[in-house]
Amino acid sequence: MKSIIILFKKTLKYPVLWISLIYLFWWLLTFTNDAFRYGISILSVYFIITILEILLLLSKNKVLKTALFVILLCLTLFSLMLAIMEGRWILGAPSYRRHLIYIPLIIVLSSYKAYNLIRGSLSRDRVLFILLLIITLPVLAINVAFPISFFPRIVDKTEFGDFKYYIVWQKDIEYRSFLSLYKCKKESFSCSWLYWDSQRMNFDKILIDNEKNEVSAIRNFDLGLAFTDGGNPRRYEGDSVQLGNHVYQMAIDNQEFRECMSTPSCNSYTYILYECNLDYTSCDPLPVQYITTNEDVIFLNANEAAGEINASNDRDTLIFTYGEHPQCYVEGCEILKQK
Repeated sequence: MKSIIILFKKTLKYPVLWISLIYLFWWLLTFTNDAFRYGISILSVYFIITILEILLLLSKNKVLKTALFVILLCLTLFSLMLAIMEGRWILGAPSYRRHLIYIPLIIVLSSYKAYNLIRGSLSRDRVLFILLLIITLPVLAINVAFPISFFPRIVDKTEFGDFKYYIVWQKDIEYRSFLSLYKCKKESFSCSWLYWDSQRMNFDKILIDNEKNEVSAIRNFDLGLAFTDGGNPRRYEGDSVQLGNHVYQMAIDNQEFRECMSTPSCNSYTYILYECNLDYTSCDPLPVQYITTNEDVIFLNANEAAGEINASNDRDTLIFTYGEHPQCYVEGCEILKQK
């Protein structure tokens, strides 16, 4: 027990070690996203400041002390400006319950230096101690606040084949919330980002389809699918509708979507109607597609009496009818030949 207390006291001399531990947990337990990399940059500056602080206190040369102090002060200002300029979280972010831990943590991590300062005699370095405590305290506060604010929360996770899939709630640098679907290799920390949503924020369950060898993210189940990963990765638009023993939803090929997103002149997608079982497994594309602009909103509704699925846009224009006799009504719609 005594050795643990001694170790705790020694590590409190350098709060950067405790903050590094938080990032280590972040790296081991979840994902290294943009927020993580930004946080590491702030932590790196604090690490350099800690080294300069140690060298400054050990040095006996006044010129060297002055030079080290100026460098340390510049790095501190740089760290503060970096935190303020890169996002609104430090000034305008809303408060949550978990943020209440900020102040206790800052007090604990700065207590050892404050204790030594009060206990120490009125030596010639006392003024230096006070200046260092004042200068480094804001940097400590930022490094405490950042990982607590941006640490991702896992909504759902599952394993399939050689991969792990995660739905994660997280925030970007400007403190805007969004949900993401990640695919990670089991034996490494390599993760690929599959899908994200900052608008509806309502996909919360991962579904495995063993028959099709696919993994899907579902929007609160009754709203339909959000994304499917497998031999034919795709993202879904709008809500699903039920007709008989199947559910129907419009989808976009994910490769086409990403290529379009990376091309400034691209503004249209190819929507394909998919038919799935009621549990959103065994999804198959149907021979009807619609090419339209990415601003066009498509709605599906089921006509139980006629046994048909109707697609229309937000201007109440009927796009196609799919049933025993599929039919298109607008340009860009096409009934494909059955293979």
